[in-house]
Amino acid sequence: MKYIKQLQPAFHTRHINQLIKQVDRTTPDYIPVTQKIETHSNVYRAYRRNFSVQQSKFKHQVIHNGIQLTWNAKHTKMRALPVVAYRRTVLTLNGHRVTSEQIKHHWIGNLSLKQRRGKNVLTVRYEASRVTTLGTKLALIAWVGVLVAGPLLVKRARRFLVA
Repeated sequence: MKYIKQLQPAFHTRHINQLIKQVDRTTPDYIPVTQKIETHSNVYRAYRRNFSVQQSKFKHQVIHNGIQLTWNAKHTKMRALPVVAYRRTVLTLNGHRVTSEQIKHHWIGNLSLKQRRGKNVLTVRYEASRVTTLGTKLALIAWVGVLVAGPLLVKRARRFLVA
């Protein structure tokens, strides 16, 4: 795709994955590379191999509170996945929460997990910190207070100005 005009139909479809596929970059904006590198060409090559090329081997689905990857496997073994796990990332593989000991991190940032034979389902979600959750709840309470108290204050101000 060279022109924005070619992308416009994808903005107006119910299937957002068409748009994502059209604007998907083959090079990363940010990946957590875990080792010092001398040249970026190795990073781009590894990114394409471990992320971009892999995406067609998985079904991606946005679910409530996360993303779900589904794939079929012929063998039970470690499988490199086009997934990055950060500090508060919660991974659930085939209904079981994945511990940090079960994850193998690759230098390019993706990870490997032990798949089972047959259908595999990985759920990737983010768990917010308690401080973030508390701040969000306090902000919500404050806005409710403003919405409730606002009309009352306006009504009192009108009576004061009229008198």
